[in-house]
Amino acid sequence: MENEGMNICLSSDDKYAQHLGVTLKSLILQHNDSDLHIHILDSGISAENKQKILTLANEKTEIVFAPINETVFNNYELDKNSYITAAMFNRFVIPELLTDKERVLYLDVDLVVLKNLRQFYFADMSGKAIGMIKNYNYKECEKRLGVENYYNSGVMLFDIKKCREVGLTARLMQALAENKQKLFCPDQDIINMQCQDLIKEFDFIYNAQAHPLQSANIKLINDEINQIAILHYTTALKPWGVHKHPLEKYYWQVLVNTSWQDAITKIKKERFYRMLWAWLYSYSRQDDIKSWRLMGVPVFAKKKIGDIRKFYVFGVMLLKIRKRKK
Repeated sequence: MENEGMNICLSSDDKYAQHLGVTLKSLILQHNDSDLHIHILDSGISAENKQKILTLANEKTEIVFAPINETVFNNYELDKNSYITAAMFNRFVIPELLTDKERVLYLDVDLVVLKNLRQFYFADMSGKAIGMIKNYNYKECEKRLGVENYYNSGVMLFDIKKCREVGLTARLMQALAENKQKLFCPDQDIINMQCQDLIKEFDFIYNAQAHPLQSANIKLINDEINQIAILHYTTALKPWGVHKHPLEKYYWQVLVNTSWQDAITKIKKERFYRMLWAWLYSYSRQDDIKSWRLMGVPVFAKKKIGDIRKFYVFGVMLLKIRKRKK
C-alpha cells in the first residue's frame, strides 16, 4: 500500500479556497519526500482560486478537482445565513468517488499540518472502516446524542474497501434525509450517530482541536505543540476572523508562502474597524438580562424576572411591566 503514496481529500467552496490553500501548503511542506495525490471536492471554487491552488504543488504532488453536484444534499434544509454549507457533507461520498484507492485521508480546511503524517496514514486500522479522533468536548456531545463515543469529523482516515462493504455512503445519506431538523454539527453528528461500530480511535495529536473558549485545551496544545501533527481551528473563532485566535501564528506562517498572502493586511484592517465598532456600540446577553452600550456606557437594558419585565435607561429603571397570563 505504501507504494501508491498518500491519497488526501479536501473539500471547499470558493469562500474557503484561501484556507484550503493554507491547509494544502502546510501538508506539502511536511511531505517533500512523499508522493501526494490530492483530491479536492469542488463545490464552486473559482477558476482564479483553482490556479492559485495548483501553484502550491511540487514535483511529487498531483492535484485533481472533482466537481460535486450539491443537489444530492437537497434532503437537508440548509440555512443560507449559517456556517453550515453543502460542502460540509461532501465527505459522505468519498468512498463512492475514490473507489480505486485503498485509503484516503480527509482533512478539513480550517487546520494546519505540523508534522509528517505517514505513520498515521499507514497505521493499523484494526479492521475498522474509519480512523477518527475524539472531539474536544466529547462527553457533552455523547450525552447530547446518546452515543458511547463522540468523534471530530475534521480528520477522517477512510479504508475505502471496508467503507464500501458496509455501505457507508448510503448509510450516511439515509441519515441525512431522516434528520432534516437542525443538528448542532450536522455532518459530524450524523457520522457519530451512524458509525459507532466502524471507528478506530487515534491519538489527539492527529487532530488537536484548538478550541479558544477552553483555556485548558489551548494550554495543553501549547505544552505539546512539538508533538502535534495536525492543529485544528475548531468553532467559529478562526485565525482569519476579526478576533485573534491564541494559536493563529501557525496559520499565518503558512499563509505567507501562498498566493493569498495579501489577505493579512485585509484581516488586520477588518479587525481594527471591528474593534472600533465594538467600542462604539456593543450588545450583550447574560441569563435574562439584555444590555446595549455606547462607548462603553450602559444606555439601555432589559431584565426578565419571572413574568416581570424591567427596563433601564442609563442604569435607572424607568418601566416595569407584568406580562399578562393567557
